Amino acid sequence: MFLAIDIGNSTVHLALFRGRRIVRRTTLATRQVATGQALAAQLEGALEPGCTPEGSALASVVPECTGVISRECMRLLGIAPMRVGPKEVGIPLGSYPARQVGIDRLLVARAAWERYEHALIVVDIGTAVTFDAVSSDGVFLGGAILPGVELQAGALADSTAQLPLISAKRPRRVIGTNTRACIASGIHFGLIGAIDGVLARILDEMGGKPVIIATGGGARAIAPHLPRIQHVHPDLVVEGLRLAWNDSQK
Repeated sequence: MFLAIDIGNSTVHLALFRGRRIVRRTTLATRQVATGQALAAQLEGALEPGCTPEGSALASVVPECTGVISRECMRLLGIAPMRVGPKEVGIPLGSYPARQVGIDRLLVARAAWERYEHALIVVDIGTAVTFDAVSSDGVFLGGAILPGVELQAGALADSTAQLPLISAKRPRRVIGTNTRACIASGIHFGLIGAIDGVLARILDEMGGKPVIIATGGGARAIAPHLPRIQHVHPDLVVEGLRLAWNDSQK
């Protein structure tokens, strides 16, 4: 058994693996981690009764939460998660500076490469939408980043006097009949158009026929509207953590 911990900007994902298969998933809001109280309950809920994982690995894009989670894992499970950085991921970087690339981006690239061993593009749809390109010889090339649904909705509400903050529900129609519906339509369908446009330009630069994969919390909702997406694998970050931990045991 192995416990993967993905600390994202909005959510913390806990995935318990038996071998290569995820047997339990638990999610909590990142803001809940600060005190450790909600985390303790979630960590216990992420495990099967009587189960103590052989190991654990952690990736974080929120540094202030990393120590809290590590301490709770040690207290509750008796193991300190391996903190995964660029060196541990196991995918070579091209000219991209290792200190600047988000660890989640490298993990999805590694996990996708492990599946396909082919030139590829991964679109990770979450708080931010990231595009990560991997060459035909398995080198991380870089990509693009744009704001996701929640960031766009928050920016509109914060930067205008009268536009409300909306929830990230998928609209039924493009033509909204009230202000909230108009915002939801613009963000949702605008994001689809933006993703498709960025993908088209990455494809032009890469050449060939890379495999195109969607991952992240929004992958299943958005991917059906994007004909360029060939595969959906929502759990690539935690799969990458499992691969990094396995590498460390060799």
